[in-house]
Amino acid sequence: MAGYAFKPQGVCSRLINFELDGEKRIHNLQYEGGCNGNLKALGILLEGMPAKEAADKLRGNDCGGRGTSCADQLAQALDYVLINNPTQEKIRLVFINSCISTHRSRTRQLCEAWLEIFREKHHEAVIDEIDLSQVHISPLDKAAILHRNDLIEQEAWEDPMFDLARRVKAADEILVGAPYWDCSFPSILKVFIENIVVTGLTFQETAFGYEGLCPAKRLTYITTAGGPIGDLDLGYDYLRGIGRMLGIEEFREYRVEGLDIQGADVQALMTAGLEDILKGER
Repeated sequence: MAGYAFKPQGVCSRLINFELDGEKRIHNLQYEGGCNGNLKALGILLEGMPAKEAADKLRGNDCGGRGTSCADQLAQALDYVLINNPTQEKIRLVFINSCISTHRSRTRQLCEAWLEIFREKHHEAVIDEIDLSQVHISPLDKAAILHRNDLIEQEAWEDPMFDLARRVKAADEILVGAPYWDCSFPSILKVFIENIVVTGLTFQETAFGYEGLCPAKRLTYITTAGGPIGDLDLGYDYLRGIGRMLGIEEFREYRVEGLDIQGADVQALMTAGLEDILKGER
């Protein structure tokens, strides 16, 4: 599977990410910016479609008299890939977005700063955002575990039950953003982890213990807390344990704490957190 990133011109979207398999079929089409619902629907409709067929259908599509559209820009990107056949695969980042909040997420603000630096360093990177507020996942109950065990025994890795695990396994680098809740992180992130830790796919059991099967080299964790974190950073500790189980060796954390303590200078704390990210990533 080869990943590509294309910067569209003259439209609202900022970046188009997609993958082509060995038969030049489209997978994991994602837009950054633009009409969120319509472009997500486009990704669903084109999943598995031959790239040439998709380009022929979309080429020339116009939006508001601009002479092009997000769909037409995708057609141009597909035409370029099919004609020029670039062989260099792009670095792939998976952003696990657990920035759940009732207001503008402060954790998300830090993640956006990190992502901006990442894009500067990797202009053509493929960024696969998994927004846990939009993904329909459930804790594994007895029936789900038995069903998953059957699929594992059959090595049915293309089953939809393993979609999230396959996306994580495809990553070269992982970013996790989550607020500090109850000494760790929101429960939806734990449910997500339950769904991606799959024996035979993301890790395997050997005579010497667990062996990771994920090629990602680094996991970065970003969190913010209303109160102090101190040495009770249990979410980060847990993610490092899971990461090592999956084969990840390098970990880094950026955190801002004490944001809701009475008298706290929130702007100064957030600025310091942003500066930490700038120093650490540039």
